[in-house]
Amino acid sequence: MTARLLRLAVLGGLAMAAILLVARVRSLRTMPADPTLVAASIPSRDNVAPSYHTTEMKLRERLESDSSDSAALSALGRLLQDGHRSAEAAGFLERYAAIAPERQILLDLAVAHEAAGDLESARRAIDRLLERFPEDPAGLYDRGAIEANLGNAAGALSWFERAAEQTADTVTAAAARAALARLTGPR
Repeated sequence: MTARLLRLAVLGGLAMAAILLVARVRSLRTMPADPTLVAASIPSRDNVAPSYHTTEMKLRERLESDSSDSAALSALGRLLQDGHRSAEAAGFLERYAAIAPERQILLDLAVAHEAAGDLESARRAIDRLLERFPEDPAGLYDRGAIEANLGNAAGALSWFERAAEQTADTVTAAAARAALARLTGPR
């Protein structure tokens, strides 16, 4: 049945396959028939695990007693990001990055800013990362993606070329080559 659905996706388009897949899942009674229940399964701050709010409250309490608790800042920033509260997450991740500008926290900070729609702040976070780790594959690629999202094709090309040329991460290099192909056409 799965192979048939995959063929339908290729031949008939993803929409038809999605409809058939939903019908198949419903026939197996693993999906509620009420469409509002299906819509509620989309992740949001209102339907996260019960421990989410408890964890958030405990982390905020820790920060009230010690505002420079880097573990709490990092954990709360990531928790808020997971809860689709990107702008709020960025504030906590920014505070953590000021204490300990580690590679991953700067990447997380850029992602939070980007998800919140603040591409300029995302660019600044990646620039901070690249100051410390000038050849970081993810940083080079993300900088290209940010430039592309800002409408700066020439800047995006430059960053994607650097990401494609690095050899530390072949997966990122391949993604950068694919991005270059999308921007310039096949080479």
